[in-house]
Amino acid sequence: LKQDLAHNTRADILFIVSKLAKACTNPGIKDYEALIFLIGYLRSRRHYGIKYYSNYERDSPTVKMLLDEGVEVTNPFGMSDASWQDCPDTGRSTCGYLVYYQGGLIEADCTLAVPVAMATCESEYMSACNCAMSLAHLKMLIYDYLYLGTPEYNALHPHVASTPSIIMCDNQAAVQVAKNDRVTKRTRHYARRLFYVKEGEKTGKHKLAWLRGDLMVADLTTKLQVAAKIEPRFVYLMYKLPSHLT
Repeated sequence: LKQDLAHNTRADILFIVSKLAKACTNPGIKDYEALIFLIGYLRSRRHYGIKYYSNYERDSPTVKMLLDEGVEVTNPFGMSDASWQDCPDTGRSTCGYLVYYQGGLIEADCTLAVPVAMATCESEYMSACNCAMSLAHLKMLIYDYLYLGTPEYNALHPHVASTPSIIMCDNQAAVQVAKNDRVTKRTRHYARRLFYVKEGEKTGKHKLAWLRGDLMVADLTTKLQVAAKIEPRFVYLMYKLPSHLT
């Protein structure tokens, strides 16, 4: 139930739910304590939801924040982040991303990547790759909604939006790797993800851009943080519902 809630409307609990899921078969006292804390957290924040905007450039807090930072916002757009080797049992990294459409959150994910990343840049790149695949799927879905059943519809060669979808990342090295044609001994071992993101950059499917860490909302999907760091960014993730809707 918590997993469905996290993936559909409450991206703020994605990280803790993914960690609790690892203890489903053999939970301990600490796991039950964390679960009780999570239930209390949801009860105290039940008046939050997701909102979409007809004029997202004017009304969406997330889009306005990005425009103030000089980011060329597209519709849809994504944010990706990773926590390098944060699993003490396997050395794997937690990867997360957020996808926005019409100024509101439409998809979120938090996974423990299977490959063991050799550097922070690699883990960030894996997360950006996941976000790029999600954006590609969403753009095709939007195309189906707009043109399915019309003479313009082409299932084999869909004419999806030509503007590259922006993927924001707070790791400058990962952004440069996506733009650089070189393949070195430091990047060759994750070539499949490397080439997918590079190909998307070249063909105009997506474009990686840097966003400073204190504004990276996807950071909430990959690590635990104190309330002082979460609160300033929470407005870019969730919308506080009016009292008559709670």
